[in-house]
Amino acid sequence: MNADRKILSVCDSKISGYVKLVVGDDFSNRHTRKAAFPQHLETLHKALKPDGLFHIGMKLGTGEARDRIGRFYAYYGEEELMDLLQAAGFRPEFGEHGSGKGLDGTDAPWIVVRARA
Repeated sequence: MNADRKILSVCDSKISGYVKLVVGDDFSNRHTRKAAFPQHLETLHKALKPDGLFHIGMKLGTGEARDRIGRFYAYYGEEELMDLLQAAGFRPEFGEHGSGKGLDGTDAPWIVVRARA
């Protein structure tokens, strides 16, 4: 993540004065084991400027499992995700629910959340 911090710092210096730094995690961490997820969130929080925006999308559900084509997924309930975001220092502001078919053809519920550092 150190390389990412350097990239984020460069991006941030170019946009300073216009908008706060924004980090998007659009369904990337759904492949992260639940045991490692809190540390990922803490690292992302540290990379953001105070009051910076964070966007995350996750599949809703419980536990960990592989889909029909063998890809690993970690599933979270809405309350569980909000608790993890808050524990990492984020302030969730907005959530939206939906569902859609994944690469394996299975329809699955999801949530996207906007939070501030």
